Amino acid sequence: MKKLIYSIDLLVCMTSLTYAQEAESIAKSNGKVELVQSKTTGVYQFSFATDRTAESVEKAASYYTSNFTVDFDEASNTATINLVENDVTSRTVIARFLAVNQVKFIEIDGMNVEMYVFIESYLK
Repeated sequence: MKKLIYSIDLLVCMTSLTYAQEAESIAKSNGKVELVQSKTTGVYQFSFATDRTAESVEKAASYYTSNFTVDFDEASNTATINLVENDVTSRTVIARFLAVNQVKFIEIDGMNVEMYVFIESYLK
């Protein structure tokens, strides 16, 4: 009986750790409508689920200056991406920037979407 209780406790603890790690890998969009408009305007906005420093975001953005610029608001933990040239290549490089920031999922209207689905549906 003790083994069963310890096993259940271990399972619950491991599950909580998994969810805690997942929160770090989520960036929230302003929704499907905004993402569709962003394809036209070339301006994307993402809020990170966990705190990022301006230095870490700026360092990640520094690799992609030929594709876009990033304005990061540390108070709201929000990155605004402005494309230099609004084309498919520049839009898909946004996924690299998000990956450098450990983002694996994009929250769109309350649903977490995997990065490859986000790229195919909203960047290409």
